[in-house]
Amino acid sequence: MQISGNTILITGGGFRHWPGSGRGFHTEKNQVIIAGRRKKQLNETVAANPGMKAAVLDIENGEGIRSFADKFKKTSPP
Repeated sequence: MQISGNTILITGGGFRHWPGSGRGFHTEKNQVIIAGRRKKQLNETVAANPGMKAAVLDIENGEGIRSFADKFKKTSPP
């Protein structure tokens, strides 16, 4: 299993007590993209982890999920 050089999407990234897995993946030189509903909290996490990216995603909105997935596939490397 390759532990670096991956693109990793983590949902629930705006959750305040999230710190574990995403930072570990980020430390291992992966491109980490956190997604969640709370833009302010996403931005705070990204500010504390340079190079990490954030995207707003509301998993309760079916059309929003489809739109997010389409955009993610087009703009994120495999």
